[in-house]
Amino acid sequence: MVYAALAKDDAAWPKAPYDVLQDGTRNTKAICASFYPTTYGTKGFLDNAPNGSRVGQASVWISGDPAVAAQTAIDWWKFLRAKTHEKTGFFQ
Repeated sequence: MVYAALAKDDAAWPKAPYDVLQDGTRNTKAICASFYPTTYGTKGFLDNAPNGSRVGQASVWISGDPAVAAQTAIDWWKFLRAKTHEKTGFFQ
């Protein structure tokens, strides 16, 4: 949410969740970069991810059914051709 609040203009704020993910994977070499799709709305986050989105090592889910959230993350990682067996899901 901080990235969205700091966006320079209206065109920049919708990219905020993906900028966070990119910065996290670049700055940590994807060792601990996580994405929080529920922060911005899971469907919107996943549906609007730009082609070539960098993929974090983990997803963190703060709402909803954990089984559904896990499958959603797995499906997204597969869509991005990520190695799902190397990923982690955290459920709060």
